[in-house]
Amino acid sequence: MPAAPIKRDNLSPVSALLLQGGDDRIRLLDGKAFNKYGCRPYPVADCIDFSSSTASHVSASTYGALESLRHRLSEAVSAASPEQVYAHELQQLRTRFLSLWGLSPSTTDMIFSASGTDAHLIAASLVQTQHEASLHAIMIQCEESGSGVAAALCGQPFSSRTATGDVPPARAAAGPTMIHVDLRAPDGSARPAAQVDADFELAANRVLEQGLPALLVAVDVSKTGLAAPSMDAIARMKNRWGAQLTVLIDACQFRIDTAALHAYLQLGCMVAITGSKFFAAPSFCGALLIPAEMAQAMRARAMPALLRSYSSSAEWPAHWPGANELTRVPNMGLLLRWEAALQEMQDFLRVPAEEVHRVVTACAEAIQKRLSSDPHFRALDNGAAASNKPATIHAFIPCRPAPDRKMLERSEVESLYRTLQSTVQADGRMYLLGQPVQCAGPASSPAWALRLCLSAPLIVNACGDGNDERVALNVLIEQALACLTAVAATIDQL
Repeated sequence: MPAAPIKRDNLSPVSALLLQGGDDRIRLLDGKAFNKYGCRPYPVADCIDFSSSTASHVSASTYGALESLRHRLSEAVSAASPEQVYAHELQQLRTRFLSLWGLSPSTTDMIFSASGTDAHLIAASLVQTQHEASLHAIMIQCEESGSGVAAALCGQPFSSRTATGDVPPARAAAGPTMIHVDLRAPDGSARPAAQVDADFELAANRVLEQGLPALLVAVDVSKTGLAAPSMDAIARMKNRWGAQLTVLIDACQFRIDTAALHAYLQLGCMVAITGSKFFAAPSFCGALLIPAEMAQAMRARAMPALLRSYSSSAEWPAHWPGANELTRVPNMGLLLRWEAALQEMQDFLRVPAEEVHRVVTACAEAIQKRLSSDPHFRALDNGAAASNKPATIHAFIPCRPAPDRKMLERSEVESLYRTLQSTVQADGRMYLLGQPVQCAGPASSPAWALRLCLSAPLIVNACGDGNDERVALNVLIEQALACLTAVAATIDQL
């Protein structure tokens, strides 16, 4: 049966704030209490979110912390302006984030952004100020990246409204030349990592040997769990080209550990992150991390005029001279969403790495076993073997089991996705999956996959405490398999 709707007029102040300060993707659908990802701006106890590659519901414990923060903000604005309160609170968040991940303001500049897509736009805009010629952006195939990333890198609109409420300006001038590298073969299998690395290096060398500026956008990890190019390949390119090659790491899934984050920054790479994927905060809390030496060179250039429609001055470090040219309108929704992300990060980073590995490995084995044995599914290679670490994103193509395991058409996969997110199953629960993504096949008839994903909160809960460890892990595995059972049953009803 469908989940009971909740009127928007009944939303609490916190829920209302969580819907503010984003673009079209964050708003509730007309006549619905959820957004395009099936998420409501409040905790939903009977919904299990395996959707963290796209979006998740806020947890009950984190929501309580946001209630406390909202009350504190209300008191603060009685003594200072909202702009001052916003700037102060974001600086506190920046300090907490950098400390949590073992970073320092002296080594890393952190710029808040409404989303990971906005972080890409900010990064490309800043890099372009370093060059007179237009950038050549080298990135993975669009299907494996965010839907608006290519447009953002070109400074083009990716939504009808920006997070500041502006109508995005159209860029009349020619933007970067886009060069794409495929991560998957036409049949959906992951291409060998060495071949992908070679393609990235070849593309970068061709551009840079002509004396043209290049922005290489590496991904760790993609929509379906792949990473490319490898860190070794990035290091080779940086060693050869130095500052001539700018590298942006798309880590917006934020499925990397502290060591990898440090390694990227030490290589001189910018890193785009979000708190709303793996860490399951409400959608629209992004950031761009820039190594200090690179940031210093960027600060010497004028602030790109385009960013006035996308960014607020308080979202930039105070020492960034051009930030005062940006809007001063506070984005309290962004502030609350980042507070939620930090709460989840703190909980996750307290868990010993070996415990995380134990849970993720056990879940991956159970999920992959089901995907490979059930005729309703065709599992996609997630690159786990190449990376030597268990996957947290499990992509699969839904199929009709008889007579020939025909893959579902795009419209059928989208219908399946919507049905699961809005219908209570026989076990009394709803399940959210990562939204459909094109993964293989010819352009005229591509294959479409769904994604069952583990998030930081799911892993933390599954680690349990003392004698409850095995029980907690078994509960998570049971929920994941029950989700796949619900998918199979829904396929049979289409």
